[in-house]
Amino acid sequence: MESQIPASRIASDCVSNLNREILFNTLDSFSGFKVIVWDQKLIKRFDLVAKSDQLKQHDVVSMLLLDSTLMSASVEHSHVIYILDSCRASARKLLKHLKRTVSKDDRRLFHVLFVPDATATIKDLLKEDLETSAHIKTVASLPIRIYPFYDDFFSCFMPYTDWTELYRCASALLQIQLLCKKTPNLRCYGKWAAQTAKILKEIRLEASKTYKAYDEWNVSDIVIVDRWCDPLTPMLYQYTYGGIIDEVFKILPSGGILTTLFENDDKQAVPKEKNLNDDLYFRLRDLHISDVAKAISTEVKEVKEIHQGLRENWDASLTQTKVLVRKLKEIKTRERDAEKHAIITSHITSRLRNDRRFKKIAAFERELLRGDYGDRVIGFIEDLIAEAYSPDRILCLITIQSLVCGGLKPLTYLTYLRLFIQCEYTPFDLHYANKRFGCIDQSNECSVSYPYCGYIPPIVRLVQHGVKNGWKDWTTVASPHQMNFDPKSTTIVYVIGGLTMAEAACLRKINFPNQLFILTTSIISGNHLFNSLERS
Repeated sequence: MESQIPASRIASDCVSNLNREILFNTLDSFSGFKVIVWDQKLIKRFDLVAKSDQLKQHDVVSMLLLDSTLMSASVEHSHVIYILDSCRASARKLLKHLKRTVSKDDRRLFHVLFVPDATATIKDLLKEDLETSAHIKTVASLPIRIYPFYDDFFSCFMPYTDWTELYRCASALLQIQLLCKKTPNLRCYGKWAAQTAKILKEIRLEASKTYKAYDEWNVSDIVIVDRWCDPLTPMLYQYTYGGIIDEVFKILPSGGILTTLFENDDKQAVPKEKNLNDDLYFRLRDLHISDVAKAISTEVKEVKEIHQGLRENWDASLTQTKVLVRKLKEIKTRERDAEKHAIITSHITSRLRNDRRFKKIAAFERELLRGDYGDRVIGFIEDLIAEAYSPDRILCLITIQSLVCGGLKPLTYLTYLRLFIQCEYTPFDLHYANKRFGCIDQSNECSVSYPYCGYIPPIVRLVQHGVKNGWKDWTTVASPHQMNFDPKSTTIVYVIGGLTMAEAACLRKINFPNQLFILTTSIISGNHLFNSLERS
C-alpha cells in the first residue's frame, strides 16, 4: 500500500534533499576538519537546508560569521570555508575579513563558495587584491537555488534588484526538472518566460552530461509567467493574514518574524525571531484578516472542549494515562499557538484601527481599479502626501492610478512630484512658513535677519517665537525637579540634522533670558548636503 504523504510534502522533501546533497557533497570534497564562515544574509536561508548537528557529521567543527573578528576554533582544522551571497558587497567583505584575520604564516586552506554562482565579475573583483586573494585556494559556486519557504511555496530569494536575471531563473528550473520523474511541460506567458525557457533548453543539453536525474517528483507541467504580465497587483495592500504579516513584519526566509511583541512590554527589548510554522498559522494564513479572530476563537473553544472531554473520560489506567499525557502535550502546543496568533492579530488590528486613513485607502484602491478618477490629480493623494503618510503606500497608489490609466499626464506627474519634494520628509513650504512666522524682513530692520540679509530661517523663527511665548506651541516634557528662573543658567538649542554657521549667528541674536548654548549633529552647508546625498 502506498504511503499517503501529501504531494506538497514530497515536493518539499525532494528540494530539501537535493539542497543537502549539494551542500554535503561540496563539504566532503574538502577532506578533514573544517570551519565555515557564514555571510550573515545566508544564515536564515540555510536553516532551511541543514542544521548544525547535520553539518557536524561532515567534519564541520565550528561556524563563524563574516563580520566576526574571531577566526579560531577549539578543534584543529585544515580548511576554512566561506559561504557567501553572490554579490560584490560580500566579496569586498571577504577581502577585508582576510586582511583582518589571516596571517602570512597561516597554513590552513581557504575556500570561498558563492551562493548560487561565483560569477566572473566577483572573481575579477577578488583578483584585484592579489596579496589578499593569494590566501584563497578555491573560488567556486554552491548552486543551491530553491528553498522551501512553506511545503507548497518555494523561493529563490533572489534580490529584488536582480530579479530579471534569467539565467539564474533557468538554472533553478533545471534543478526542478532534474527532480522530476519525467520532463514536465513548460507553459510560458510573456517575453521573459519565453527567454527563460530558451535558456533552460540550452543549459539542459550541457547539464545532461554532468548532472544526474533523481526521478522523485511527479510533475506534469511547469507554468512560467512574467511578473510584467501583472505589475499592478503587488501595489495593492494585502488583506490575508499571511499577507498582512509580511507587510507589517516582513516574513524571514525561515518563515518566522522578528518582533518584540512577546517581550513583556520591555521597551528596550531587541526584536527576536518568532516561529510561524505551526498548524494553526497554515489554517489562518490565507484567511481575510477580518475572519482571523473568529477562527482563533473557534480553535480556543475546540481545545477547551477536548481538554474537558479528557478530564471526564479519564479512567486512571496506565494506557489511558499515556494517552492523556500525549494529548495534553498536543493541547498545550495548540493553546500556545492560539495565544501567539491572538497577540499578533491584536497588534495588526490595533495598528490598522489606529491608522485613520486605512479604511479610506482600502475603498480608494477599489475606486482606482475602476478608473473612477482617470489620470487627473486626485485630492486624496495630495492630502496623503501633505500629511507625510507612508511614502511607499502613496507611491503604490500613484502607480495603480498610472497603470490603470495607461500612464499619467505630464501635469499630473509633475504635480505629485512637486508635492513630494515639498512634503516628503521635508514638510516645508516657504510660503506657509513666511505667512505664519514672517521669515522675510523686507526692511532688514530685525537684527535676527542680519546674517541672511533680510531672511530669517524658519528654525530660528520657531525658536524665537518659543522664547517669546514661553514655548507654548512646543511639546514639553517637564523636569521632575522644580526649576526656578536663574539668568545665569543655560538654554541649549540642539538642531538635529545639521546647522549652518549663519543660522548659528541668527540664533545668537535672539534675546534669550539666560545663556544660550548651540548644539547640532553637524555643521553643514548646501554643498555638504548635496555631497552627502551623492555618497549615499
